[in-house]
Parts: sequence; C-alpha cells; structure tokens
Amino acid sequence: MNATSPSPMETLRRVGFIGLGQMGQGMATNLMAHGFELTVMAHTRRTAVDELSGAGAREVRSPGEMAALCEVIFVCVANAEQVCDLVMRPDGIAASAPDGLIVIDCTTSAPQHIEAMQAANPRLVFVDAPLGRSPNEARAGTLSTFVGATPLVFARIRPLLDAFADTVDLIGPLGSGHKLKLVNNFVSLGYAAIYAEALTLALRSGLSVENFDQLITKSRMDCTFFRTFMSWTLEGDASPHRFSLQNADHTIRDVEEVSRRLDLSGALVAAIGGVYHRAVDRGMGEADLPELTRSAARDAGIELAPLTRPL
Repeated sequence: MNATSPSPMETLRRVGFIGLGQMGQGMATNLMAHGFELTVMAHTRRTAVDELSGAGAREVRSPGEMAALCEVIFVCVANAEQVCDLVMRPDGIAASAPDGLIVIDCTTSAPQHIEAMQAANPRLVFVDAPLGRSPNEARAGTLSTFVGATPLVFARIRPLLDAFADTVDLIGPLGSGHKLKLVNNFVSLGYAAIYAEALTLALRSGLSVENFDQLITKSRMDCTFFRTFMSWTLEGDASPHRFSLQNADHTIRDVEEVSRRLDLSGALVAAIGGVYHRAVDRGMGEADLPELTRSAARDAGIELAPLTRPL
C-alpha cells in the first residue's frame, strides 16, 4: 500500500456514493445520518445530489475526483456495464484511486463482471453487495444485502452497511453476493410471471380480478410480494413495488447467461425470460413490475385496466 492507503484496522469515514436513484438516495442519506463524510456526484439526475449537497455532502464532477478523496465508494447503478464504465473510463475510479480503495458494487449483476474488474484492477478492493427490499426500506435504513468479500474486508465495511440495512450477510468470496441475488431474483421474477399469467388465465376463463386476488390472499400462498405486485391491477398504483420491467429483463438475461455458463438446461429460466422480453419489446420497459399483468393480459388479447374501487 502507498502512503495514502488506509490501514487495515482504520475506521472508514470518507465515503463516496455514485447512483443516487430510488435506492441510492435513501442509502446515502442514512450514511450521512450515521456520521460518515459523504462525497457524491451526479450520474443520471441531479435532484438527490442537490439535496445531499445542501445537507453537507461534498459534490465532485468525476469518479476519479471522488476516488482521490475517498476510502470507500458505493456504486448503485443500473447494470454491470455502467459500473465498469465508472471504474475504467479515463476519468474513472481506477485512474485516481489510492491503493486499497474499496469499491462496493450494489447493482444486481452476473458475478463474472465484478470478478473481471478485480482481476483488471488488483490495486483496488472490490466487494459485491446487491440489495434486497425497496426504496421505502432504503429510506428507513432497513434494506438487506448479500455480501461477497473476504472476512477482513467485510469487518471493515460492516458499519457502513449497517447504516442502511438491518440484514447484512457475508455470503462468501467476491461474486458470492451477486450469485445469491440472481437466485433470489430468479425466484421473485418467476413468481411475478406466474401471477401475471395466472391472472390472465382467470380472466380468459370468465373470472374476475377480484376472484383471483381473493384466491391468493385467502390461501397459504398469500405474501407481501403478492400484495405489492397486485398494487397496479387493483389500484392503478405501481409505487409499492418499484422495479422497472427493463431492469427485470436485464436481470433475467443475467440469470440465463449464468445458467448457460453452468451448463444447466435453463428451460424454466427461458420461459420466464420470455415474459419479460415481450413486455420490453412492446415498449413497457419503463413500467414497474406490477404492470407485468397488463403485458401478460395483452398476450391474450385483453386490455387490462386497473380497478379503482375497493374490493
């Protein structure tokens, strides 16, 4: 390590954050509330940067400028390609980082991407810490995160993760968090696809949205995921389950790629993927996950409109 590198036992205080979207803004706000010295930069929009700067965060103009000032940087963006760009571009993190800078990747991604970035940048320390739950929990500081890191690095970053998450699990070495998160998202996106197509089956059979909703909510299959997923169909409000269909499609493609690399048949992954690919192909990428019911219904020639009356 060079003279500017932190000691392995030193408490991390100087924290950078890139990706102040629906999840990132709440996370960064909680980091500041816990006393960490926050540095931010605009990635795709300025609103959160302005709010955090007004509350005392330092703003920089490039990832490289941030890297020169910080001991650890959180990256919470849309995909691995954006993470790689922030690290590797001419004014990126790697260009100006001191030896030992920790980069915590909170995206949902296939593990080979972060493994490749670590191999290409041995001076840096990469950690994968994808997130669970929603923007509401990000604001409340009650997210969950699956961490891929060494035990020593995990011990150093644990206080930062505790600032915005109440469930923090070390899964294994680098890439392990991304692996488990993809398994998690395969399950959740699979359930969403089943719900959407089962609702379509009910409607084509002459049953109602109310029939379908009551079937699930009055059975052992009821769960929080189902209730938030049905928010658009029942009330025309997708906000209880913020996750764009474009992001869902990208994630299921990552699952498909990992399945191919592991030489798995991937038959169910492919079937679920088709549900999301069709939704994005028909221009619904910016819609949130609960509107998958509208896409599935359209496959059956049904123009589904949300209920606006209480059940």
